[in-house]
Amino acid sequence: SDTLRTYREFEKNVHATLGEELRVSAENGFNKLVGLGILLMATILVYIYLMMGLYISVMKSVVSLASSAKRVARGDLESPIRCDSSDEMRIIGDSMEGMRQQLQVREKELREISLIDGLTGLRNRRYFDEALLGHFATAKRQRSFIALVLIDLDF
Repeated sequence: SDTLRTYREFEKNVHATLGEELRVSAENGFNKLVGLGILLMATILVYIYLMMGLYISVMKSVVSLASSAKRVARGDLESPIRCDSSDEMRIIGDSMEGMRQQLQVREKELREISLIDGLTGLRNRRYFDEALLGHFATAKRQRSFIALVLIDLDF
């Protein structure tokens, strides 16, 4: 009976010790799980923060380039196209600036062609009309007179 009592006390101590170890092990596992959850949430928040920054940066560049494209479409070839980005959007902005410059040169060439007679190489009626309007405006500003003499030569 003493042996049985000693065995039961031993068994009770073993169960108590094992139970305590299991409880501590479960708490440690739970704490690790909570730590991993917090780490995962922090990682997700950092990812969202970085993606929002990237989105805002890209949108600024897109809005700037779209505004420049609209200016060019309206005929404003004097204002340079700038993109204050240092990524791929800068490459697109530089390409658009090159196109704007080429359009500006071509427009100037076409304007010159439209003012010169292709057969004789002399200034044409369009040039005359524009020059006359310019001289009228100058005379009006300076409050002076303008004289015009027309001669029609036929061969």
